[in-house]
Amino acid sequence: MPNLLAVALGKPDTTVNNVTAELELLSGSPSEDSRLISDLAYSTCWQIAELGLDPKDTTAKELYQTLISAYGETSRTFADAVGESVRDSLPQRYERIGKILEQLNEQGEVWALRNTSSAKLLKVHQPKRVMKKLGYRSIDSMLKREDPKEIFTAATLIETSRWLKSVKKYMSALSSGDFEARRPVCLVIPDSLWSGAAARRPLVFACPEVGVVAVWPNGLAAQTTTLGVLALVLRHLEDLYNLSSSLDVHYLRPGLGKLAMKLWNEPSTPAFTIKGLSFSWCSICGTGLQPTAELSGDRLPAISCRQSIGRLHPALRWWADNEYLVFVDNQGKSVSLNMIDVAVSHALGADFSKRVLSDGRAKLTDELARRYMNYLGVINFIGSLLPGSSGITVSRKPATSNGRQLIGTR
Repeated sequence: MPNLLAVALGKPDTTVNNVTAELELLSGSPSEDSRLISDLAYSTCWQIAELGLDPKDTTAKELYQTLISAYGETSRTFADAVGESVRDSLPQRYERIGKILEQLNEQGEVWALRNTSSAKLLKVHQPKRVMKKLGYRSIDSMLKREDPKEIFTAATLIETSRWLKSVKKYMSALSSGDFEARRPVCLVIPDSLWSGAAARRPLVFACPEVGVVAVWPNGLAAQTTTLGVLALVLRHLEDLYNLSSSLDVHYLRPGLGKLAMKLWNEPSTPAFTIKGLSFSWCSICGTGLQPTAELSGDRLPAISCRQSIGRLHPALRWWADNEYLVFVDNQGKSVSLNMIDVAVSHALGADFSKRVLSDGRAKLTDELARRYMNYLGVINFIGSLLPGSSGITVSRKPATSNGRQLIGTR
């Protein structure tokens, strides 16, 4: 019989079996993999029943169609709650999204360039295309009137590859003093301001160098619901937190700029790999692997996308509980209950054969790692795999277990 966890993850049985066998060996065989499989089966059945379907007699295709419909209804409820009207133009809708983002009160902090360092960088490497677009002849004049974070964010997409290469080289030589821990910024870049820019831009993307998650209306802007845009922002925001957590052990060490640029240029690089299965930094954030307080600078802890979505509106609490839920039917077909996967599928108008499962599968992989992060043997083993492992300390009490294709990831 196929391994339910392997099917849900979209991985070969042998890969998942080898990974769980290794984790079981390191942890003293607590059967956390079996417990996760049971929880996954129970939770998906419960949530499917909440949709009014019979879990025992529902195919993945039927569930997918129901999820798309349910998401559409939830999106309309949310749109009504924030005052959206069907008569709103696209700029009006995204202006409202910008106001909602301004009200997000996330407590986490990320490592990013100081504003003074960003301004200095822009003076040394002037973003000519951005200056021309905004009608500035001098960089000093632009920096007096525009936010360096927004300028840098836009420049990463519309400046030349030569400019980007020069900036990356410049940033690689920066020291810890050029960085600071601060609240990330979420913003909508007005399409009217940047329209006509010669760039293929994603709808939502992160610019970790300056701690920004930006929404830049593109060809998918009209099809993506307001709820979908906000969910994508929150996921990118969580990714920023997790990327920053991997820099904690390097803070105040020589070469922080070089390490940061390597990480920011390759955000999809896994934190560690076990037996061929890759795990993200999210899988260890908030677990028993803690950087020392001295090195972390006591950054405020990150807030998860799941928690943030649940707080947006009461109608979203059902969706918030589905982050790592992937349903497998009797024919071995899978469908993700993860809201971001459903939101992206909804925006793309994807039929069942082109359904999106990437975010749900990524979160299920993270959950697998988290289930074993209560055990000292696993903590020590994973700690030894991390870059800068000498700066990792094991907390006295291991953490308690708590039970992309994204639209635009730079």
